[in-house]
Amino acid sequence: IIDIAVAVIYFFNILFNVFILTLELISSPAKSEVLIMLFTLFPTGLIFIVNISSLIMQEKLNNIWNKVQ
Repeated sequence: IIDIAVAVIYFFNILFNVFILTLELISSPAKSEVLIMLFTLFPTGLIFIVNISSLIMQEKLNNIWNKVQ
C-alpha cells in the first residue's frame, strides 16, 4: 500500500511539473533551462511507468502463488 501511495504522489508531482512548465513556456519564449527541465521529466515518467507495472505484476504473481499454496 505504501508503494502505491508513493507512486500516486509521484504521478501527481509529474503532472504538476508538466503543468507548471507548460504555463511557463506559454507565457514567455522558450528558455533552455525550462526545456531541459521538461525533457528530464520524460525519462522520469518512463521510470515511473516501469515501476508501477512491476508493482502490478508483483501483486498478480503473489496472488497466483498464494492460490498455488
